Amino acid sequence: MNNKKKSQFSKKAIDTALNYLDNGHLEHAAYLAQELYQQHPKNDQVLHLMGLVYVYQGDVEKGICLIQQAIRKKPLAQYFQNLGSSLQLTKKFSEAITCYQKALKLNKSLDTYLNLGFCYYNTEQYLKAIQFYQTYLKQCSNNPYAHYGLANSYFAQEQFDKAIQHYQLALQYDAHFVLAQLGLAELYLVTEQQTACLQQLFIAAKNSPHEVKIYQILAKLAFVLQKNTFDTSIALYLGLLFTDANPIFLETLEEIYTHKFIDALRTQELIKGWLYSRQRPIRKTLQSRCSKSFISNDIDIKNLANKTLLLYGEQGIGDHLFFLRYAPLLKQLYGCRLIVLTEPKLAPVLIQNPLFANVITQLDAAPSFDEVILIGDLPYLLSQHTLYPESLILSLNTIAQNKIQERLSILGSPPYLGLTWRGGTLVEDKSVISRLLYKEINLDQFAESLRPLTGHVTFLSLQRNASVEELERLSQLLGQTVHNLDDLNNDLEQMLALLAVIDEYVGVSNTNMHLMAGLARAAKVLVPYPADWRWSGHHENEIHWFQAFKVYRQTEEYSWHDALMQLQIDLEYLRI
Repeated sequence: MNNKKKSQFSKKAIDTALNYLDNGHLEHAAYLAQELYQQHPKNDQVLHLMGLVYVYQGDVEKGICLIQQAIRKKPLAQYFQNLGSSLQLTKKFSEAITCYQKALKLNKSLDTYLNLGFCYYNTEQYLKAIQFYQTYLKQCSNNPYAHYGLANSYFAQEQFDKAIQHYQLALQYDAHFVLAQLGLAELYLVTEQQTACLQQLFIAAKNSPHEVKIYQILAKLAFVLQKNTFDTSIALYLGLLFTDANPIFLETLEEIYTHKFIDALRTQELIKGWLYSRQRPIRKTLQSRCSKSFISNDIDIKNLANKTLLLYGEQGIGDHLFFLRYAPLLKQLYGCRLIVLTEPKLAPVLIQNPLFANVITQLDAAPSFDEVILIGDLPYLLSQHTLYPESLILSLNTIAQNKIQERLSILGSPPYLGLTWRGGTLVEDKSVISRLLYKEINLDQFAESLRPLTGHVTFLSLQRNASVEELERLSQLLGQTVHNLDDLNNDLEQMLALLAVIDEYVGVSNTNMHLMAGLARAAKVLVPYPADWRWSGHHENEIHWFQAFKVYRQTEEYSWHDALMQLQIDLEYLRI
């Protein structure tokens, strides 16, 4: 009798806790669930409840584990349904589909059809998604989310008329459904109905002014409208119409142009690529810092003859060195007097080049000049004269050379092998430019290709910000000390002197590769997939910008195996 009462009490408590969850009272539900779990840790209903609580609290993986335990004890439709929903939260859509299918066999719940439609859409099985959304809508035709999901599936299948119909039905049942408004806007954009697209964006912005996707679609629309004229005023005008999230709009537009720019340069469509690069929104930002306007798109470069130009370095040190390869043409062809605004670390290296009348590190320190040119615009202005100019020649500092010779003699005997396994900065955002600017190779794999050289070379780490753990690990793997010369990354005159005397340099692309090119030397470059446009070519070893360099490419499957095997062969000469 007591056991029966206890069982009834437990069932009532479970129902109460589930009701708390349904009504958003998570704290009360969690308290009850914990009590029940302590009393009945093997009960399937309690395990299921506890799993749901963890899912609601954000610990989805732990919740999934408990719901799976409940299913092993009693495979109920409700358990499979909630397991599918939890897997869906972690974007494990294929596993979620399996759970929903099992739930359907036990109980044909209407919500399961809706969830299956969503999961099939997210696994790009659009025909199946359409089937399940339609089945759901036959029994519940007024659900805006089902119409929205069906519209997305038709959109993916390019059945645009049906997609429009169901976006409109979604809005009929919920006039403020912003995602449906944006689905329509994107469809109108794809089908070249720009005015209708803009109207939908205005409606969406009125309902939800801070919705990020509004400004992403707006940026795509701006790109379409201005792509033939390359008139950034259209883009900026559209951005100002939606002032609540103008930065998002500009960031998205920059991402679009970056994609176009990189794609064009990768395929050696240089003129088109440099034209796209001129539309980067960063030009507008930088122009506001300068008293003179940047040169307009339709400038006749001949009008620059004999003028004093400020070459404005707007990117990183490696980019400064790369784009300044075009600077000699300004002096040779047009007699320009050149002033360079660059990073403090690079200034001592550039000032030794007689090409430049002055090298400054702050804009307010600039002497008088006639025009400002962003160094990233130099290819656009000068590519009519040459497509692939050679790297800017860099001069060595005698004092730095003497210091490096003395330091190397202490570290060991030649041959000296410089190493770099990481380049760029790892950032949180997933923009295309961020992905391409960060390069890295696994330290263990790198060491494996270098191990035959142990005892034959002096290993020098030129890695910026190499950790103690990394250096110890690399030394252990090679069975030989790897000497840390990271400090030279803050003194580029000494780094240049080092690069002039080492016997070989192997690593991912970084500033030092540009310094090597400035010395008319070469290196062996590890190129991750996808390759930065500077290291792309029609053929595997075709590198227009660094013709003397040897590249070793990661495959599309992200494998370094073949590349590192070839690197090992190519380094054998150092053992002699």
